[in-house]
Amino acid sequence: MPIAGNAQNFTKDEAKIIKKFFKASTAMYSNKVQAEAVNDPTLGLSESRFFPIMRHKKDEFWMSIGWYLPGEPDKPLVEKILHANKNEDGQIYFDVYAFPKDTEKRTYMEWKKKNPYADLDPIEDLTQDACKLILTFQEDTKIYLLKSEEGNPCYVYAPLAPFDKIWFDFKFSPTRMTVYNKHYTPEGKLFIDYTDKPFLMDKIKYNPKTF
Repeated sequence: MPIAGNAQNFTKDEAKIIKKFFKASTAMYSNKVQAEAVNDPTLGLSESRFFPIMRHKKDEFWMSIGWYLPGEPDKPLVEKILHANKNEDGQIYFDVYAFPKDTEKRTYMEWKKKNPYADLDPIEDLTQDACKLILTFQEDTKIYLLKSEEGNPCYVYAPLAPFDKIWFDFKFSPTRMTVYNKHYTPEGKLFIDYTDKPFLMDKIKYNPKTF
């Protein structure tokens, strides 16, 4: 799909919500404690990094979310680029983008830079997935929820994996990201469901030098 990539006219309150979410979610995450405690190959050691990108675009909000093999921070297994948007009712969501399969831009250690992906041209360098992630905030628990639209998982390019679509479902607390994703095969069959046995990704404070 062609990329939208244009700025949204967010109100001050809407922009504040997005900025707070970015601040709350920007981190490296690891399920090391969980992986060492359970004997389950589907919950093997995993790392994720969430960080804002293209910060020079003052009227826009972009973020990278990626999954990495432990000890290999230079090349994400899967990386998605999120761009904040809103519907007519003011519901904030993120359009989801990806790098083309043959690009090498996604292999750079952008998360170490002060302004990651500063030279990225969204129109030239990204393709748009036909999916969205909805952002909500639970005021009573101070928890952010970020999940795919019902029935609309996102395509992922993971040639070594037996799945090619993920229905994303993240819950962000101050110390952890809990992941309830569902993975689907190319035939559309449910391959694995983390609803009842989620990834418990402990949050590691953001530090560009060690992130």
